[in-house]
Amino acid sequence: MRTIEKLFTLLLLMAVMTACQEDPKDNPVLQEAFKIHKESMALHDEVMPQMKNLAQVKEQVQQAMNRIQVKAEAMDTVQFAALQAVMGTLDAADQGMRDWMANITEVPGFAHDHDHGDHDHGDHEGHAEEEGHEHNHEHGADPKLTPEQVLEVQKAHKADILKLKDEMEAAMSGAKQVLASVEAGVSELSVEE
Repeated sequence: MRTIEKLFTLLLLMAVMTACQEDPKDNPVLQEAFKIHKESMALHDEVMPQMKNLAQVKEQVQQAMNRIQVKAEAMDTVQFAALQAVMGTLDAADQGMRDWMANITEVPGFAHDHDHGDHDHGDHEGHAEEEGHEHNHEHGADPKLTPEQVLEVQKAHKADILKLKDEMEAAMSGAKQVLASVEAGVSELSVEE
């Protein structure tokens, strides 16, 4: 009989503790964290279509580098170095976005809407993709974090995506300028020959 009383008391205690737990959606700090999370994801959704453009620009840079390697002229060495530098910034922007996506976390108690509009999260370099989008939806939050820590994490995610957006735009703009310069130099060489 004693065991049944202990079991009943334990179940009652667990029920009371569960009922007393605060719903994360009622916590103003977590609400703010979720607002920031949604802003970060909106920025992400704005930047993601640019990943395809970034891959195309990287391909153009690679093609220009290949053409210069074939010509192997002294003037082309400077152009080749500029293209290599630009490729490095494009690769860094690409990897930064991939790292951000791998590290983004959600706010506990708030579901993230995975409607990605007209883009997917497969291989961003144009390789074969399966239907839909292929990326990890495991964006779980660390349950040990306090609401204040969750808020700071979301602020950091937003700052990171804003920085990545700027870096990606700068990398693509710089690459296009270098490509235009290289193409102008190549056509000048062609006219002189």
